[in-house]
Parts: sequence; C-alpha cells; structure tokens
Amino acid sequence: MRLLDLARSRQGTAYLVLGLLLVNVGLAVALAVFALRPHPLVVTPMVKDAQLAVPGQVPPDAVRRFTLHYLYYLEDYTAHTIKDRSNYILRFISPTYAEKAAKDLTDRLRYSERAREAAQIVTPPPAEIEVTATGQGTYRASLQAVKRVYIADRMTEERLLRYTLDVKSTLPSEADPYGFVVVGQSVEAVGPKDGAPVGQAAPERRTR
Repeated sequence: MRLLDLARSRQGTAYLVLGLLLVNVGLAVALAVFALRPHPLVVTPMVKDAQLAVPGQVPPDAVRRFTLHYLYYLEDYTAHTIKDRSNYILRFISPTYAEKAAKDLTDRLRYSERAREAAQIVTPPPAEIEVTATGQGTYRASLQAVKRVYIADRMTEERLLRYTLDVKSTLPSEADPYGFVVVGQSVEAVGPKDGAPVGQAAPERRTR
C-alpha cells in the first residue's frame, strides 16, 4: 500500500514539474513574440516625415512648423479676425509670459479695430528657419519674413523683419497639438547690410 502511495506521489510530482516546465516554455515563447513584434512609433505632432523621436530630443522640423503656425496667426490678420486670432495665440504662450503677451495683444487689438488695420506676413520655406537648442527642452527659432501693413484697403508699410521665438517643449494636448509654448519673442527690422528692407531706413528692435 505504501509503495502504491509513493508511486502515485512521484507521478504527481512529475506532472507538476512537467506543468511548470510547459508554463515556463509558454512564457518564454510569448516574451520572444512580443520582443520581435514591431515597436509602436512615437509620433511627433505636425511632423509628416518619418522620424524617431527620442525623449528629450525634438526634431528641428517640429520647431519650424510650430514657428510658422504661430507667426501666421500672430501677424496675419484683419480688423475683423484679430480678436479670434489673438485669443487663439494665447493657448501657445507660456504662463510665465502670458501676462505681458496678453497686454500687448490687447493693445494691438484696440488699435487695429480703431484704425481698421490689417497685416500680412510672407515667410520663407521651413528649411530656412534657423533652430538652435538653448537648454533642456528649450529652443530658439529665427527667420526673416516680409510684413505688410494695411490701413483700410491701402498698404501703408512693408518691411523685412527678423523674428526670434524662444519656445519650450511640453506635452501635446488637444488645445496645443504641437507640444510647444512660447516663452519669449522679439522682432527686429533687418538693416541694409543684412538685406535691403522695403520702406525701412534704419533698424529698430521691438519686443512683444
């Protein structure tokens, strides 16, 4: 009787060991299949070309596209659209810069509505925008663009300007799909030695 019980015990132990072995083999196969599967792609908002986005490293093209989008809404407006565009721009501005930016946008809004002012900006191709890293997750974009100003239906000014934007990388959201905020910006009239601006004799610097 004892020999029969001992044989059954050994048989049960063998089945248990075999079961554990099969479970381990199954887990190893599952892990291998998961490791060999194509890894999910990290998509950088608004960048159409195939790129690998490494955490903490933003493709310069993403900064360029954000810069153009921001400037189009900032500097391309009429007296009827400037209010909506100004409100839209505020979502891309850092909280540390928002108070000053909101004041400047409000002052411009009042003048534009009173004077029936409109503006148009002509920007270069994205590849011509200079992008440099200024810190961990911060970048500076610089470009030259032509800005035309109209009062009513008459063009009163056309200048070649250099725009400089300091931007910071953030998590993309529904309100900010680009994943950037502006922490500072400036505009400078390009002098004759830099490129013969239209209707501008001497360079001046203005910070928004």
